[in-house]
Amino acid sequence: MPILDRARRCDRESRSGAAPWWLVAILLVGPFTGLIAGPARQTGPASGGVDRRLPQAGAGPPQLTYKVEVDYVEVTARVTDARGRFVGDLLEDDFRVFEDGTPQTITNFSLVNLESQPTPDPPAVWQAVEPDVRSNARPFEGRLYVLLLDDLHVALEQTGDVRRSVRRFLEQYFDDGDMAAVVSTSGSADAAQELTTSRQRLLSAVDRFVGRKGLGTPLVNYEGYVPGTVAGGRQALAEDALSSLRRLAELLGGVHGRRKAVVYVSEGPSFCRVSQRVGVLNQDAAAVAAAATRANVAIYGIDPRGLDPSIDDCDLDAGIQSLRGLSDATGGFALVNSNDFDGGFRRIRQENSTYYVLGYYPAERGRDGAFRKIQVRTTRPGLDVQARQGYVVPRRTRPARPAVDPGGASPVLGAALESALPVPGVRLSGMAIPFRGNGAQAAVTVALAVDGRDLSFKPDAGSFVGSLELTLATMNSRGEAGASEHSVVRMPLEAESYAKVAGGGIRIVRSFALKPGRYQLRIGAMDRASKRTGVIHCDLDVPDFRSLSFSMSGLLITSSLAGMVPTAPGGPLEELQKRLPGPPTLSREFRAGEELALYAEVYDRESAPHDVAIVTTVLGENGRDFYRYDTSVGMNSQGPAGRSAGSDRVVITAKVPLQSAPPGRYVLRVEAWSRTGQGRTVRREVPFTILP
Repeated sequence: MPILDRARRCDRESRSGAAPWWLVAILLVGPFTGLIAGPARQTGPASGGVDRRLPQAGAGPPQLTYKVEVDYVEVTARVTDARGRFVGDLLEDDFRVFEDGTPQTITNFSLVNLESQPTPDPPAVWQAVEPDVRSNARPFEGRLYVLLLDDLHVALEQTGDVRRSVRRFLEQYFDDGDMAAVVSTSGSADAAQELTTSRQRLLSAVDRFVGRKGLGTPLVNYEGYVPGTVAGGRQALAEDALSSLRRLAELLGGVHGRRKAVVYVSEGPSFCRVSQRVGVLNQDAAAVAAAATRANVAIYGIDPRGLDPSIDDCDLDAGIQSLRGLSDATGGFALVNSNDFDGGFRRIRQENSTYYVLGYYPAERGRDGAFRKIQVRTTRPGLDVQARQGYVVPRRTRPARPAVDPGGASPVLGAALESALPVPGVRLSGMAIPFRGNGAQAAVTVALAVDGRDLSFKPDAGSFVGSLELTLATMNSRGEAGASEHSVVRMPLEAESYAKVAGGGIRIVRSFALKPGRYQLRIGAMDRASKRTGVIHCDLDVPDFRSLSFSMSGLLITSSLAGMVPTAPGGPLEELQKRLPGPPTLSREFRAGEELALYAEVYDRESAPHDVAIVTTVLGENGRDFYRYDTSVGMNSQGPAGRSAGSDRVVITAKVPLQSAPPGRYVLRVEAWSRTGQGRTVRREVPFTILP
C-alpha cells in the first residue's frame, strides 16, 4: 500500500542522521519525560483576546483536507470538567493558544463530537455486504486510524493474539463511517490495506498478519542486517519499525481538521541486547516523536501479550518502555502489561470522538528543527485541557514520491489524486467491475457519474460547451503505481442535453486492463473551466481468472430510468449495449415502479459435461426472498449448449421487477454453482434501497 511503501522506500534516504540534541537527551534520560512528556493539562483563565466565534457550521465535524502547509499548526484539545466529562459548549474566545509564550491568533476553530451522531445499525441482510459504489458527495466525517502491526517485533506464537485483539477493535470500536488503514513494519503486502471505510477489508488484512520476531530467515535476509551479529539484526529491525512510525506520521501530517491515531500493536522495539549505536536508536525514536507531534498524530502502543509471566524480563521491560515512551510523547497512551483491551480500545475511541480543533499560523516560524512549546488554556475556570505540548519546526525536505501515476493529468488534478483521502469538490460516484480479459489481464469496466451542478458550461451559438478532465490511477498492495488512464471528456451540448446534464449529471464508462491483484483505484475529475476537482477511492480485487476453475465477474446493473442521465460517448458502451437494455447505473436507490436488469459472466473451466445452476434473488430486510429466478445452463466439452464451440463463459442476464416491492433496503444476489459434485460456488451481492 502507498503509506507503507513510501515509509519503507524513503526511510533511509530521508534520514538526517541527527535529531535535535534536546530531544535525544530526553530519550536518553527516560521514557520521554520533560518537554514533550505527554499531554499537557492546563487549568484556569488566561489573558488575551480573540473575536468570539462559534464552531464551524452546524457544530458538526469539520471537513478534512489533505494539503501540506509547512507553516500551519493544528492542535486538538480535549476539555473535561472536574468529573472527567467532556465539555462541548466552548466557543473560540474561550481558548488561548501560546507558542513559546507568545499569544497566537486562532484562524481555524471547530468542534468534533462524533459521540452525538449515532448511526442506526443496518439490517442483518446488509451487514455482510460491501457497497459496490463509492461517492464523495458526503465529506468524510468519521475517525481516522492507522493500524500499524509490528510483525518485526511480534513473535510467531503471538500471531493469534494480535489477530484477535485487532479484530475486536474493528468489530466493537470501529464505527460505520470511520476510516482506517492496516500496515506492517516489515513491508509485507499481505497484511496491508490502504485507507478504507470497509471493515471487511480491514479484517481480511488483519487475518493475513503473521508475527516474525525471532524467525531466522526474515532476519538473515532483512535489509540492514549485519551478518554474524545478533545485535546488528535487532538494530536493523528496531530502526525500521521506528522509521515506519515516523513516515506514517509525516504522511498523515497533511490531513487537517481531525485527530489522527496510529494504533501501534507491538511487543515494542527491544534494545536490551543491543549495546552499540544506542544513540542512533534514541535519535530514531526522537525523530518519531518529532514527526508525530508536528503532524498532530497520537500513537497508542498496544502490547498484545497482556499479562504474560513467561515473557523474558529484559525484553518485557525494554519493549514496555519503548511503547510507553512513544505513546506518552505523542499524546496517546500505552496499553501494556494489562489484559484490559476493551478498556484501552474504548478509551482510544473516546479520545478520537470528542475534541476541539484549533489551527493557527505561528507569528514567528523559528529555525528548522527547533522545538516550539505550545500551551492551550481556557478562560473558563475549573476545566482541564489536554493537548500536545509542542512540535518541531519542520525542515524543508524533498517532495515525497508520488503515490500514483497521474497519467498526464494537469498539476491540479495530479495533486488531488495524491490525497490520502477522497477529495470533495466535483461530486462523483464510481465503481469498478472486473471481467476476464485477454491473457493474464482482466478487463475492468469503470462507470462514473458526475454531478452536473459542479460542471461549468459556456454558451456558444445556441449550444453549451464544457470540458472535464478524467484520470483513473491504480496502486497495488505493495504501494506501486499501476496502470492509469487519462482523457478529456468534451461536452458540446444542445439545449435539451444541457438541461439534462445540469439537472441530473453525466455518466462516463471506461475500460482498461489490469493484472490480477488487490488495488486501490483513484478516480479523479476536474472541471477544466473552474479547476474544481473531485477524487474517489475504490477498493478493487482483480481475480486471476485463468487459474480459477470456477469464477464470476462483478455485476453491472441498469434500471428502466437509467437512460434519463446522459452518457458520454466512448469506452465499452457498444459492447455493453448487447447485454444490457440500458447504460449501467450508479444509483442504488430505486422507485417501486422501476425494473432492474443485470449482467454478469461466469467462467467454467470444467471439461466434463455438467450443468451450471444460476439463481438471482432479491432479499428483503428480514432476509427472506422477495424475488427469485432459477435457471440452468448445460455445459459440455464444447462450452454452453447452443453456443460457440470452445467457450467456457456463461453470460448471465436477468430482469428484476420492483413494481410490488415495499420501501426498504434490499440485497440483489446472483449465485452460480457447478453441478459436478465438487461444491464449486460463486456469488455476487449488491445492496440497494427502494424509496417511498
